[in-house]
Amino acid sequence: MITGIVLENFKCFERVEIHPKRVTCFVGANGTGKSSVLQAFGLLKQSVAKVPDDDRPLAIYQGYEFVCQGPFVNLADDRDIIKKYMPKSPVWSLSGKLYFGDQVLPFCYGARLSDGKLMPDPAISQETPNAILVVLESVRIIPAIRGLVQPSYLIGEELVKDISLQGGLSQQEEQTATNLAYSRYHVERISPLLKRVTGVGLRAETVPPRSVSIDSLTVSGRVNIVGEGFGANSLIMLLLQLVSAEKGATVMIEEPEIHLHPRAQAELAEVLTEAALKEDKQVIVTTHSEHITGRLLTLVAEGKLTPDDVAIYAFEKDEKGVCTAKDLRVNSDGTIEGGINDFFETNLKEMNRFAQAQFDRLKPSE
Repeated sequence: MITGIVLENFKCFERVEIHPKRVTCFVGANGTGKSSVLQAFGLLKQSVAKVPDDDRPLAIYQGYEFVCQGPFVNLADDRDIIKKYMPKSPVWSLSGKLYFGDQVLPFCYGARLSDGKLMPDPAISQETPNAILVVLESVRIIPAIRGLVQPSYLIGEELVKDISLQGGLSQQEEQTATNLAYSRYHVERISPLLKRVTGVGLRAETVPPRSVSIDSLTVSGRVNIVGEGFGANSLIMLLLQLVSAEKGATVMIEEPEIHLHPRAQAELAEVLTEAALKEDKQVIVTTHSEHITGRLLTLVAEGKLTPDDVAIYAFEKDEKGVCTAKDLRVNSDGTIEGGINDFFETNLKEMNRFAQAQFDRLKPSE
């Protein structure tokens, strides 16, 4: 589990420090840097993925090539764009706990970009070279654009541990379908969660000679997933990554609420929370959904979550384009000191505006 993130000179951040908890929400307007934190991990993951397995410990220790174009995020087609996004040398600092069976070991890792390579910072790093590999391999990233768009997929040669490492959306789709075809266990775990959130279950059926059809199970029968509402479709990769992640893993999700009804958004927040608590995982989400944050705060008020379990960070951008993140204090009664800017009060303002419009309509004309 990751307990500390510090980014310096990365994209819109001069410096940002975040201390994730069991469940963490990043909130804020568009373009305030929420996704950039996830991209920082994506860049590390896709860079490490390029290091040959037999050279990994030595490469991590001595520095390795920074891959700015890959399955998670594409910062550049050339190095000039890197300079545009990050005119100063970016620095990553990660800290937290590693899980090895029943052992829980602390870790701290720091690296900086120098001449196209990520170089470990000995002033920060306090672990063996393998530690950062374990951390990054336990991080799952679910992108905002997700879903299955074909009625069937050719089954691949094997299961993969992390679907998000596949390059491009089409490969992520194909691997999602392949993993579902090979693993009845995961389908049986996902189906009740999907039904709980959207009202439909899940089935993966092999189609000779070597294809798989992903279907939703509705009250009227089976429906191919491309014929189902996109809310259920968009959850399949998300739930697969969630249930297949190992103990201690960190699951990072961009906008889990996409395509979901407000009631389903709130229910998904509870599903994510239960997975985090019962399966000893960590969930970090970027969200614009009051229904997700509202359900988390309700769970705190009900005593099912504690303030030590949940963190909410509000992201903002100043007039110079520099982004910051503020840790909002969650109280034991589920309230937030000072509220969340532009969230719940937006509904109140809209209701007041609507009420005023109705009042104006009823006023007698002069």
